Amino acid sequence: MKALKIGLLAYLVFHLYTSLTINFSGYTQFDNEEYAHRLNPFGRFVAQNIDASAHQPDFVKDIIHFQSTFTGTNRGYSFFSPNVSRFNMKLVFIVDGQEMSMPLNTQESVLKFETASYFFESNFRYKKVRTDILKSFSKWYFASNPAIEKIDVYLDMYQFDNLTKVRTTGYKVKHQKLLGFTISKKELKQKES
Repeated sequence: MKALKIGLLAYLVFHLYTSLTINFSGYTQFDNEEYAHRLNPFGRFVAQNIDASAHQPDFVKDIIHFQSTFTGTNRGYSFFSPNVSRFNMKLVFIVDGQEMSMPLNTQESVLKFETASYFFESNFRYKKVRTDILKSFSKWYFASNPAIEKIDVYLDMYQFDNLTKVRTTGYKVKHQKLLGFTISKKELKQKES
């Protein structure tokens, strides 16, 4: 037990050291006339006098880089405020030419569907994952609506320009509605057996 406490304490000290090193090394970007006016006196002192990584061997710099990447220390506030995606997608389920809404009856089912939708969107480029999720949604439709024989799943996609492009060419949104998947109840049962 004593060894565990010592190990955890050593890791805490190492983590604090890497966090401080990363954070103070960020001040060095302000060590020029263009940005110096943004700093208070303490910040100016740090930017001009402290280069946290200057006196470290390369293997220590590599370890600090790995640790800060692993823990997210080098990302600043992006953990609390992640970048907004330029890509948005809505799944549209079509049965006999008519759009069907997902009948979500409980808060739990709403949460499960939203989580699966976010997972689908973030793993969209992986065909197997994409197909498995769409099959799962289709199974749910077939189970809850026995009269349905075939489902078409469309991907209603929006892609927004990045800010650099918006400044030069103006704000544009690319919109596409693509057929992502078609499956019948019969096909699904054959694939499962």
